[in-house]
Amino acid sequence: VRSHLRHVLGSQSVTEEVLHTLVTEVEYTVNSRPLIDVSDDPSDLRAITPNDLLILRPMDGLPPGEFFRHDQWLRRRWRQVQSMANQFWKRWTKEYLPTLSKRQKWTVPRRDIKVNDLVLMLDENLPRNQWPMARVTAVHMSNDGHVRSVDLKTSSGTYTRPVQKICLLEATT
Repeated sequence: VRSHLRHVLGSQSVTEEVLHTLVTEVEYTVNSRPLIDVSDDPSDLRAITPNDLLILRPMDGLPPGEFFRHDQWLRRRWRQVQSMANQFWKRWTKEYLPTLSKRQKWTVPRRDIKVNDLVLMLDENLPRNQWPMARVTAVHMSNDGHVRSVDLKTSSGTYTRPVQKICLLEATT
């Protein structure tokens, strides 16, 4: 988190209030990531997050606005913080999510994704702090016998995604 904050802040000079607000936004982002599913019910797409454990109830953040890179140089501090929080989110998702689904060389056997696994969908177009959860409803095998794409059920519909665009959160037995 510290290294991402350094990159976001760069050489900007910010006030203590701006820094405190940014760290609070970053704290919410990091602690809102899904860990494991809440129940064994395949239709339940909720996951336990660190925020749930810290405050003992589900927490919804405020929806972020649309901000662009040039907003960080404006004198309005709130817009500056929101712009920096968006930059942190982009770096965080690009560098944290790949660690959830490390791709190893094919000589090391690993478990393929199966039906009813809880997964996190990767979508670069979603706004900040949105973690789309899905259940695997069907798997599509390739000629070599490994799963290469899956059908997913989300709260908004069903999708087909390659396994590179999903992260396994919790495997079913």
